[in-house]
Amino acid sequence: MTYTWQQAESLAVEHMHALGFSDAKTTVGGADGGIDAISETYRVAAQVKNYVTAVGRPDIQRLAGAAHGYAEHLFYALSGYSQAARDYADERGIALFSFDETGAVSPESRRASELNEKHKSNSRAERVMAKHTELQRAQHLRENESPSIWDHERHTEYPVAVRRHLSVIEMWPEFEARLRALGDGAQLDEFEQLLAGAFRLFDEQEAAERVIPRHWDIELARLEAYRALVFQIESRLTFALRSEVDVRGLLDLAEFDGASRSEIASGSPNRPVAPLATQDDWDHLWRRRATVMVRLGALRYAMAELDKKGRFKPHWTVRSPRFNQELSEIAPLLERQSFWVGPDHFNVRYADTTAAANRTIELETSLTGVWQNMPKPKDRLDIVSLVNAQSEEWMLDNAPREEVRALRAAGFIPAPL
Repeated sequence: MTYTWQQAESLAVEHMHALGFSDAKTTVGGADGGIDAISETYRVAAQVKNYVTAVGRPDIQRLAGAAHGYAEHLFYALSGYSQAARDYADERGIALFSFDETGAVSPESRRASELNEKHKSNSRAERVMAKHTELQRAQHLRENESPSIWDHERHTEYPVAVRRHLSVIEMWPEFEARLRALGDGAQLDEFEQLLAGAFRLFDEQEAAERVIPRHWDIELARLEAYRALVFQIESRLTFALRSEVDVRGLLDLAEFDGASRSEIASGSPNRPVAPLATQDDWDHLWRRRATVMVRLGALRYAMAELDKKGRFKPHWTVRSPRFNQELSEIAPLLERQSFWVGPDHFNVRYADTTAAANRTIELETSLTGVWQNMPKPKDRLDIVSLVNAQSEEWMLDNAPREEVRALRAAGFIPAPL
C-alpha cells in the first residue's frame, strides 16, 4: 500500500491510542511547527514522515526542538531510521517507530520498546482485573439470587418498555416538529424533560447491572418507574397531538418494524420464561394492586367533583361519558378472587395490574389535559392536586378494606402512580 501523508498521520494517531494516549489527534497543518499529532492530556507530540529513504538525525533533532514543551516525543517513519538517528533518540529518550505497507508498527528505539512493553503490561493487568471482577460478580449473584418478581419485571415488562421507548425516540423528530407547529414551547420543554428522565432511569439501570452488589428492591422500583414514565410519555403525546396524528399507530408501526428486524436478525422471536411466584412476590403484587386501587378510587371521587363543576361546561360534558366509561372498564382488572394461586395466575394478575396502572395514568393525564385547556382560565383546575386530596379521602372511607389496612401498615402515603 502507498500511503498519503494524511493516511500516515491517521495510522500514527491510531497507534498512539493503542499506547494509551486516548485523546491523541492530528494537528492543523503547519500550526504546530512540524508536529503532526498531539495528546494534550498526556503531553505527547509526534511527527510523521512518509519518506522513501531512512530518516536521519536532523529530523529527530527538529522534533526535539519543536516539541520541547511536551513530556513525550514520538516519531513515525515509513522507511526506518539511520543509525545516527537511533543513537540520538536513545540519548534523548525519543520513541522511534516505523510502519510498513501493511500498517504494522514496530519500535526502533529504546524508548519505543519501553512504551510497547508498558502497553502490553497494562493490557494484561486490565484483563486480569476484568476476570477478577467477573468472578466476584458471579459469586455475588450465586449468594444473592434475584427474586422472581424482579426477574419478571426485568425480563418480561422491561423489554416491552424499552421497545416502546425506542419507538418514541425513533418517531420523536416528527412529534417534535408537530409540537413546535402548535406553538406550545412550554409543553415541548416538558416532553423533553420527561424524555430526559426516561433516559436517566434507563442509564441508571444499565449501570446498576454492571456492578456489585446488586440491590434488587431499588432496581425493581427503578424498572417500574421507567415503565410508567415511558407509558406516561406516550399517553401525553397521544393527547397533545390528538388532532394532528395517530401517535399510538405510529409507535406501533415503529415497534413492529423494529421487532421484525430483530427477529430476522436473531432467527426467532424472544419468548421470556415465566418465573415461579413466591409469597413475597404475591405480597408485592397485592401492595401494588392496592396502590393502583387507591388512585383509581380517588379518580372516581374526583370525577364526581368534576361532573358537578363542569355540568354547564360543554368542553367537559361532551367528554365526561367517555371518562366514566374508562373508569368502569379499569375497575374489574383490580378485583381480587380467592382462587388466584400459582405462577400462572400470578402472571395474569401481574399483567392485569400493569394494565390497570397504565390505564389509570393515561386517564389522569387525559383529565389533566382537558381541565388545563378549559376555554376560560378561571375554569382550569389542577387535576393532580385534586386527585391527591381525594386519595386520602378514599382511604379514610375505605379504611376497613384489607388492602387499605395493608397500605397503612406499610406507611403508604397517597401519591401519583
